[in-house]
Amino acid sequence: MLPRLSDNHVIPEKIFKMKVKCAAQVFSQRVSSTMNFLSSRNIISPDAVDTAFLCQFFDNLFDSLNGSFDKIVDGKKYRTAVKKNSPHHELWDQSLKILSTMRFIDKNGKTTSVPTIRNWISTIKSFQTLYKVLQSVNIRSFLPRHINQDSLENFFGAIRSVGSTNPNCNAFIMAYKTLVLNNLVSPQSPGANCEEDFTEGSLSSFRNLFDKAKHFQTKTSTGINTAADFSETTNQLSLTTAFVQGQTKTFIAGYILKKLNKDLFKNCKYCLSLLCSTVSNDHDHQLISAREYKSSYQSLKYPSLSLKSVVHNIISYVGKKMPVVCHHEHIFYNLCNDVHNIFNFDDILNCPEHHKIFPIKIVEIVVKLMINHYCTEINRILLGKKKVRPNENDPIKKIANAWHLKHSKRKVQGKFNLVT
Repeated sequence: MLPRLSDNHVIPEKIFKMKVKCAAQVFSQRVSSTMNFLSSRNIISPDAVDTAFLCQFFDNLFDSLNGSFDKIVDGKKYRTAVKKNSPHHELWDQSLKILSTMRFIDKNGKTTSVPTIRNWISTIKSFQTLYKVLQSVNIRSFLPRHINQDSLENFFGAIRSVGSTNPNCNAFIMAYKTLVLNNLVSPQSPGANCEEDFTEGSLSSFRNLFDKAKHFQTKTSTGINTAADFSETTNQLSLTTAFVQGQTKTFIAGYILKKLNKDLFKNCKYCLSLLCSTVSNDHDHQLISAREYKSSYQSLKYPSLSLKSVVHNIISYVGKKMPVVCHHEHIFYNLCNDVHNIFNFDDILNCPEHHKIFPIKIVEIVVKLMINHYCTEINRILLGKKKVRPNENDPIKKIANAWHLKHSKRKVQGKFNLVT
């Protein structure tokens, strides 16, 4: 339900204190809506509603200071440009009142002062003043996300990566010339509290990992469930876990339906009438309803039973095949062909305009999703962010865990801990 959260988000000793991303993923609408959903059904404590409110509050506040769109995207109305009649101004006024009443309690029960609240208040007031100044010179809107110094911080991080961490003028000039020759592809400073803007991104090679897999002997069976998050049968789970897993699978099917509508259907009424459920508040769609940004407006898609079934079957099949074929070439095209040969899509959609391209698109989306999910799982194991289950049958995950246990003694952290 919350795949982005890991030990680095919730365990104090493992939290990256300089990573805003970790805090933003915890104090998010996804976490808030999920906590509200679980607490309303007594799966977790009803007191979690208050925590959910706090997560939603900071999610809205962070969005209002991080807007990068001119129009509302995915229901995030605060992640837009600040204008005269935009909702930012009301939110900022309310936030100042709420923040001024917040207090931190230490482990001894005493009220303590931390700079976090003061800095939030100072930032909000600064943005309010900035908008007034810009308005006075006839600038009608601005994007808050552009008010940062990430590019400058990345540049100085690249300079330090070439030579000294505290260079003098001559060393700075020589480092800058080196970066120009290297097309500014030096890595970002490890642990930097900013986004990368000119690097090529993290590229990981599994060559060493898969070379070892050739010598790893294991017994595999077509009946073994190997996809950790998708392929476990509900018969082995408690009723609560089975309920949550079913809701998560339905949400995934809704996500795929929304992507199909964006890329293929283009709001085709006939296609949506066949693939969308006629009842949006039934038992299977409770999580999707809880994840809506506005209860009065449906921005998410509610999949029909037939679409939900075919998506789950493809996910289960690809999840079982990934440990066997993940080290082969062209796995995306091979898996897509296998799915087309095994599953029948004729009875799902008979739209004269989209029925031919529909099977191709849905298979490509699901297979790409599963490959990305599997690679993410392997990388998280390599980085020590995910533990392998005691009864794990996936040989690749076992090798990844063994590699992590061997190399973690070197205390290599961050993106440099990936197999190269």
